[in-house]
Amino acid sequence: MKLFGVVFSAYSYKVEGAVNETCRGPALWDIYCKRYPEKCKNDNGDVAVDFFHRYKEDIQLMKNLNTDAFRLSIAWTRIFPHGRKEKGVSQAGVQFYHDVIDELLRNGIVPFVTVFHWDTPQDLEDEYGGFLSERIVKDFREYADFVFQEYGDKVKHWITFNEPWVFAHAGYDVGKKAPGRCSDYVDRTCKGGRSGYEVYLVSHNLLNAHAEAFEAFTQCEKCKGGKVGLAHSPAWFEPHDFQDSQDGASIGRALDFMLGWHLDTTMYGDYPQIMKDIVGHRLPQFTTAQKAKLKNSAHFVGLNYYTSTFANHVENPDHSKPRWKQDSLISWEPKNSDKFTIGSTPSTGKLPVYARGFRSLLKYIKDKYANPEIMIMENAGSLPRALQSFGVSPLPAMRCICFKPWRRSPSPSVKSTVVDELDNSNKDREGSSCPRFREFTLEELNVATDGFSADNIVSEHNEKVPNIVYEGTLDDGKKIAVKRFQKLSWPDASEFVEEAQEVGKCRSEDMVSLIGCCSEGQERLLVADYMPNGTLAKHLFHWEKRPMKWKMRLKVALHTAKALEYCNDMGLDLYHDLNTYRILFDKVGNPRLSCFGLMKCIREGKSYSTNLVFAPPEYLRLGTLVPESSIFSFGTLLLDLMSGKHIPPNHALDLFRGKNYLVLMDSALDGQFSDEDRAELIHLASRCFRREPDERPSIKFLMSALSRLEKRAELWPKLKEENIPDPSYTKPATNQPLRLTPLGEACSRVDLSGIHELLEKLGYGEDDVSVTNEFSFQMWTGDLQENTDYKKHGDAAFRAKDFETAIEFYTEFMSGAPVVSPTVLIRRCLCYLMSDMFSEALSEAMQAQVVSPECSTALYLQAACLLKLGMEAKAKEALQQGSALEAV
Repeated sequence: MKLFGVVFSAYSYKVEGAVNETCRGPALWDIYCKRYPEKCKNDNGDVAVDFFHRYKEDIQLMKNLNTDAFRLSIAWTRIFPHGRKEKGVSQAGVQFYHDVIDELLRNGIVPFVTVFHWDTPQDLEDEYGGFLSERIVKDFREYADFVFQEYGDKVKHWITFNEPWVFAHAGYDVGKKAPGRCSDYVDRTCKGGRSGYEVYLVSHNLLNAHAEAFEAFTQCEKCKGGKVGLAHSPAWFEPHDFQDSQDGASIGRALDFMLGWHLDTTMYGDYPQIMKDIVGHRLPQFTTAQKAKLKNSAHFVGLNYYTSTFANHVENPDHSKPRWKQDSLISWEPKNSDKFTIGSTPSTGKLPVYARGFRSLLKYIKDKYANPEIMIMENAGSLPRALQSFGVSPLPAMRCICFKPWRRSPSPSVKSTVVDELDNSNKDREGSSCPRFREFTLEELNVATDGFSADNIVSEHNEKVPNIVYEGTLDDGKKIAVKRFQKLSWPDASEFVEEAQEVGKCRSEDMVSLIGCCSEGQERLLVADYMPNGTLAKHLFHWEKRPMKWKMRLKVALHTAKALEYCNDMGLDLYHDLNTYRILFDKVGNPRLSCFGLMKCIREGKSYSTNLVFAPPEYLRLGTLVPESSIFSFGTLLLDLMSGKHIPPNHALDLFRGKNYLVLMDSALDGQFSDEDRAELIHLASRCFRREPDERPSIKFLMSALSRLEKRAELWPKLKEENIPDPSYTKPATNQPLRLTPLGEACSRVDLSGIHELLEKLGYGEDDVSVTNEFSFQMWTGDLQENTDYKKHGDAAFRAKDFETAIEFYTEFMSGAPVVSPTVLIRRCLCYLMSDMFSEALSEAMQAQVVSPECSTALYLQAACLLKLGMEAKAKEALQQGSALEAV
């Protein structure tokens, strides 16, 4: 796979507009949308997004976004207005694409060019039916050869056809796209056609046209060093019933009909055998010469991925009414036999988002087609249903992120021992407190957890991989933690066990040991040592009687760094997504890094379950991670330990520069460290947040620095009387008389209705000038313009007291905003309070204070949250701090 970072894609009909300029001739979609406006939802491409006139502006915006490549399609009729060279060439149209390509290259953006994206010249459609006729093959080769000769010295990445199965199926089998052809038994509104026949004929002619174009490309002198392929767009399939062998077998058949239909043909020169067997005489046959041209007729596999579905075997199809999907002998089901949906359907639109399907599809192509070069051309998700109900439509230009998965090889010093690590570590520890890794029976774990009783639940998460953690006790009295996944997370039991064994190799005093697993039936269970003293988050953020001391915070940091170094030496995937919930304390209070989190890291590859605000810059820019990404995550942990708050890295950098110790350092630590130690820890954290990965410190450097700090913390009490207090640090006053504003009073009473009314009146007064200017810049550039719609819809739902919808819109807004709005955080905080999500509400209020340290509203809301959590002492302190800020 090639790494191209952030890529934008544009389909000429949807973006160019200017249909009557440069002598552009009519294309299939032009006439279709004018004749049948109801089929196009009364839309057309006459103006579109006006890329034709505004391409220079668009390219500048792409440059500002650090875009690496731009995929554009050439409109056939802007080159040959009537479909053939002999009927005239539009020199103005030819020059337009020269201008676009040159502008891209001047701005360091690599052009990827699609030769055909469903816009058949209408003249050819009228003359002989377009792709229904084999005459299209000659005309397409002439057109493709012309653009190769014209632009081949500038463009080195070409796609002949975009999504061929969609073009054939949607246009000629179900009539959902131009030219809208199908049989009456499929859709009575279709404009003629014969389902189950034309779909294969169109695809057959398309494949022959591709083979001719590929031959023309190889003969093009200007094109030397270039590559050409097709952009396939398969879905991934999971079996509808995991116990049904027919459903399991249907996955390969479904992929052959959707992907192999065109990929087998361009790899091996003929259709998949299963298609020949099922479709029979309706599937056209290639001649020997055609097979020879088709074989190996692509330099790479272009891949568009959007969604996945469940495959349910169809026993008795109606052969009197053939159609392509029925021929594959499956039905596409949104839910499996257990009524589970695939992917994140609740908050998305029509297409479920299922990241595992993407990974599975890549592995399928790699394994079946002998590891070909793959270029990811498109990858995106649907808009939330709530947005669509407000009339917001998807953008015509699809964004995608191409990435290369990264996995570290074991260090030379340990490579030879990794294979035997599991057995050796178990043998070394026989008779010790660290048991052998083994597979448990479901009955054992059922007894240990009292039948997976709700009373035994330790934590519950509904992330990309939903799970519940239970406390349990084995027959020998040993306490365990059992993490329970849905089978959908790991359909393959052997793969689950293999990955659990990989994590089970870890035997370090700085990590929680994974001691076993279970994969019986529908269950996917992990078993680890039980950590009785809870998570770091509990002791750092939600303490009531006693805050965590400076020495202990340094100990947590050092032990976590050692755990990361151990993972590094073991050659395991690095722990990229550190947070305070993944550090636990054993029975004697020692910190340990969770093995469950490492298991998820292996499974998800580059997944982030935390807010993307805390993700490293390279992940946001390129969608990929590097070894140094774990250092960035470690920096967020240092920041949490210093401040006792969850501060976003981008705001922490401003605090570092401004020496804002009031926010950077937890006031509960006053007097426990020297100014020098505080400065050194702040400097360490700031270095972890360097934008360029290679500028971040190594984990060994961090271990050395933290070890020195820990030793100095032991000596500090003896030297404390010699310390001169730092004049730049002042502990917040807590003994001032409470003089609360109406909002403070409402928060002190936890009067949520009153708080809502007062926040409505307050509006966006808490947002400072810098935030306002940044949003104005967003609107001026047009960058992520839809964010303003998210905020507007969130505000409307907030006013209407539809707090669940408000949370959804505000979350979408925050995920794309470069600067965090404190008012949105405050409003989302109240929405969480109204929804009885008190911990989430507290986190929002704390983040609002980080963003705007002088925001008394954030402190008042913290007080309300703390009162709901039963933390009266902390709530009183927050009210006092808010009152003190108001008095300034």
